[in-house]
Amino acid sequence: MAAEMKIGAYVCKGCGLGERLDSAQLAQIAQKEGKAQVVREHEFLCNADGVATIRKDIDGDGVNHVVIAACSRRSKAEAFNFEDVAVARATWSSPPARAVPRPRRLISRMSPWRAPICARA
Repeated sequence: MAAEMKIGAYVCKGCGLGERLDSAQLAQIAQKEGKAQVVREHEFLCNADGVATIRKDIDGDGVNHVVIAACSRRSKAEAFNFEDVAVARATWSSPPARAVPRPRRLISRMSPWRAPICARA
């Protein structure tokens, strides 16, 4: 029998995204609309501390589907290569100040029944 799906959503505020996006609202959307059981915001998700936060949730909380809301998927892709975990990335760049509509659509579509969570970063 397959393990129960446990989604962890991680919203990065680095690379100027925290200045342009309402990361708290995006985290709330990930939890409510994306059905993520674990939701975290981080100052720089691709640094060692950010990756350790995700790894801790995978190892300790049983997260087996990781959604990363951050800058370009080409940026630091190797940092988010977790074994035996499905990884999806919602990416955006240069949005208008305090924008939410486009990222909201990206995050809310990442629930497992709406979008495949199978691509590695």
